[in-house]
Amino acid sequence: MQTHRFQAFLREWFSSRVGAALFAQERDLVEKELARLFGYYLLQIGHISSSGILSTSRIKNKIIIDDQALFTAEQLVVANLDFLPFKAESVDVIVMPHTLESVPDPYHLVRQVDSILRSEGALVITGFNSIGCTVLRSRLGSARKDLRKAHFINMHRIIDWLNLLGYEIKVAKHGPISCLANRKGRLDSWFWNTIERFERWLDKVGIHFGNVYIIVAKKRDITPKPVGLDWKLANWLPLSNKGRVAASCEQHKIVNKQDVQ
Repeated sequence: MQTHRFQAFLREWFSSRVGAALFAQERDLVEKELARLFGYYLLQIGHISSSGILSTSRIKNKIIIDDQALFTAEQLVVANLDFLPFKAESVDVIVMPHTLESVPDPYHLVRQVDSILRSEGALVITGFNSIGCTVLRSRLGSARKDLRKAHFINMHRIIDWLNLLGYEIKVAKHGPISCLANRKGRLDSWFWNTIERFERWLDKVGIHFGNVYIIVAKKRDITPKPVGLDWKLANWLPLSNKGRVAASCEQHKIVNKQDVQ
């Protein structure tokens, strides 16, 4: 079951000044990737803000599923997220904004999502970076109690889960560093160029201070296929050996009768 309190906190926090800036970063990441994805059905699991994040998607049929009807939408499904009410391999794109941080068993939800996502379909996941500048300050400030309700999951841990399920990771990146965003107008451009170079260097060494991350993964069909030989049905009983095979069968019957006697 989804953690109602954390989801309600996100909807409230993303409408505040600090949270709105954070949500804008995340929405930019999601909308950029959704514009590249196609299909017939898109499913968003969980609702984190009154502002939508699906506007750039070209998919006509968009469905939002949540376990509470706290908002209005044209195609809203209210259901228990532990038991997603969709057929196997029936969805082309699935968007999970902070959804894995809101459930007690995130890997169970990943397995469910894998079962309803079509082969070659896309999975879009967003989450908080626990050492992101704004997130870290909020965890130490007034929002610390509610942020502790979240099950922060490292981006690379989710990637490991998806690799085990046979997914191809297409995108895995963090949002921009915003530690000094409120002072940007007071500093020279050379300083921000230095910050950008420093950020690129951190990415290379695997250290990220961006507040949110996004993962886009493609589901692959991993059914084993024979390689090397031409796997066609052989002519096990050619017509030229028909008499020989029949004689062999008669001899076999005679031997069996003698054994019985």
